[in-house]
Amino acid sequence: MIDRTWFRHSRESGNPFQTLSTFEWDSRFRGNDGKGTTTPNSMSRSANIMQPNPHIDPVACAPGYCFSRVIAALLVFVFGVSPVFAGEIPVPKMVTVVKDLEEWATSVAFSPDGKQLAVGTYDVVEIYDTESWEPKETLKTRGGYARALAWHDDTLYVADYQTITVWNAATGKRLAKLRGHRGYVTGLALSDEYLYSASLDGTVRKWNLDDRKGEVLYENAEQPIQGLALSQNGEMLAIAWGDETQVTQPGGVALLDAESGELTKQLEQHGRVALSVMFFVDDTRLASTSEDEKIVLHDVGEQKTLFKFDGHSRPTNDIVVTSGGKIAISCSGGRAVGKNEILIWNVETGEEYLKFEGSDEKIVALSVSPDETLLAAASYDKRVVVWDISESVSALTFSLRPPVEAPRPELPRGER
Repeated sequence: MIDRTWFRHSRESGNPFQTLSTFEWDSRFRGNDGKGTTTPNSMSRSANIMQPNPHIDPVACAPGYCFSRVIAALLVFVFGVSPVFAGEIPVPKMVTVVKDLEEWATSVAFSPDGKQLAVGTYDVVEIYDTESWEPKETLKTRGGYARALAWHDDTLYVADYQTITVWNAATGKRLAKLRGHRGYVTGLALSDEYLYSASLDGTVRKWNLDDRKGEVLYENAEQPIQGLALSQNGEMLAIAWGDETQVTQPGGVALLDAESGELTKQLEQHGRVALSVMFFVDDTRLASTSEDEKIVLHDVGEQKTLFKFDGHSRPTNDIVVTSGGKIAISCSGGRAVGKNEILIWNVETGEEYLKFEGSDEKIVALSVSPDETLLAAASYDKRVVVWDISESVSALTFSLRPPVEAPRPELPRGER
């Protein structure tokens, strides 16, 4: 537990703190665990680190902090819940690094039982056992980059250039090839009866899972479609659209009727191309990511924007949620060097909890295991990093503390 005097005080007068340089902080308060846990010394160098002034009682200067401690004690006494305060947030622990890829990792997806992880790259999808992290099957798709993956029991759907290939993941046998799109297939979504696909050709197609026959459900001749999501009740489709080559043009988010393909709602536009969309579990909210570096949370029913999350400083490429839709995990990265980050934040308030650089190049796809303990991040450095997020998410669920910027967890030697 961090001593109660370690907190920020914003008043100009009566400030009980003296600023320490990063070097002084490191040398005086270096932790001893050596495991990369978030301790005071491991905070970001950009953080405003403070030292208590022994001449002033900090508790007298921060009654709100004392109040939070009282609330914390009540939570422990009544519910058995121990809130987390600044500096106590566990940084996700690295489980493994999938690094034997010859090309960019462009998609990633855990199987429904969590026992397999599919990784999409150029002309190939690799399937790994999540116990041993050894490769189980290599699916030679030969269709360019695998832009999207979708599991249905043991069947894996792979979206690549103009086609969707259907595979038995257990045997590595290709079952079918679905043709019809005229550009890269960028998004897949599954219901009990249908597979939906979106493409840079501006169309959404609907495929029957039994006979695998498809039809054009929606067509936008003017704009490529970059992302696709299906609501939990199976009644709505969301699409993210925009042209990545037209950097000055906005991108859009729209809702479609999943049965008829009718465009029912246009949501607030992004400043640049919209890249992905995701429904929350209650279907009342939708998140969209974009090259404008924002994540927008939309109210689906009211057709309005709830808030814009601007914690990233590079294009936001993907987002997932955990804890019943309370905690979001998003990733970023673009053409510029650095800021290839993973952020964990509060969906209700937009408060940023944790930030760290997760790759040397842009992170393009995320997947959370069904039990919400593992996070897989695919990036253009030809790797997929798998993190154990169980402690981080558990701690944040009942957190009362301010946000913390964490350092990038160290990769094993030779892995950078």
